Amino acid sequence: MTDDKPAMTSIQLGDGTKVMVAGDAKYPITHGLSLKEIGVPFTVIPEGAKIEDLASLLPPPKDRRAMVSTVTVDSFIAYINDFKTDASRIFCAETYRKPVGRTEPPIEDGIEIRGYIDYHKPPGKKMDGGVTGWGRHRVSFTPEHSPEWKLWTGINSQKMSKDEFALFIEDNVVDIIDPPAGDMLNLAMTFEATKSVRFKDSHRLSDGQRNLEYQEEIDGGAGPKGEIKIPTEFTISIPIFKGEEPVSLVARFRFRLGSGSLNIWYELVQPQTAIDAAVKLMIEKVKQKTGKPVFMGEVDFPAISDI
Repeated sequence: MTDDKPAMTSIQLGDGTKVMVAGDAKYPITHGLSLKEIGVPFTVIPEGAKIEDLASLLPPPKDRRAMVSTVTVDSFIAYINDFKTDASRIFCAETYRKPVGRTEPPIEDGIEIRGYIDYHKPPGKKMDGGVTGWGRHRVSFTPEHSPEWKLWTGINSQKMSKDEFALFIEDNVVDIIDPPAGDMLNLAMTFEATKSVRFKDSHRLSDGQRNLEYQEEIDGGAGPKGEIKIPTEFTISIPIFKGEEPVSLVARFRFRLGSGSLNIWYELVQPQTAIDAAVKLMIEKVKQKTGKPVFMGEVDFPAISDI
């Protein structure tokens, strides 16, 4: 009985390692090639057309390849500091969003910070690792807006009934720093207590507050009159990005009387300015703690076929 198994052939890899592979004239094989995409030697075993990855036999890679995404700016800074070289560079690109339910152009909403550990080295300087880099070792961080910021900006400029507005103030009074929280709670309780009323008029008081006049309706007739004093604005203190320090924002009271009913809302004053200030602080933090400049803009490494 003839042994019909292929012969074993000794193959020596580039690093001197010897491996045994199956193959002879009757069972041809392909071996010792370099895959263009992954750059590792392989052996094709004829039976079943199986490809054996021999990457584990190679020396450690000459360059690091990773795309790391961190969830905090402190983790981003720590990763940069662990791997940075003289060539490493940090870029910061603005991100945008389109206001919900509006026709205005998209507004700047935050940033994405990217660190390229193996970026190009400026010419004429003696630095480690060569002149050009592959840009394959990257770390990124996109700050996420805080729940408080999403809440207050989510209903910014949206009209509410007095009861809806009172409930909103009660639920989020902890974010209000001026007027005192007690005053804002009293305002909310006053709104809730005015049942079956018709709002009749409003005028500005000497201290800048607005005075809302109303009259209760009892069994279809006119009842006692009353009034509610509303401040022209209030101030909240909330973090713009998750995990960052809170900032102060002013909100202006707005209301509209119509057919005896009251619609009330608030408008945040220059929220974009607050975002810009928070972004500036975060970029400055990255600069100081990594010792690297931050370039404003984006970078793209084109594929070889695009060059």
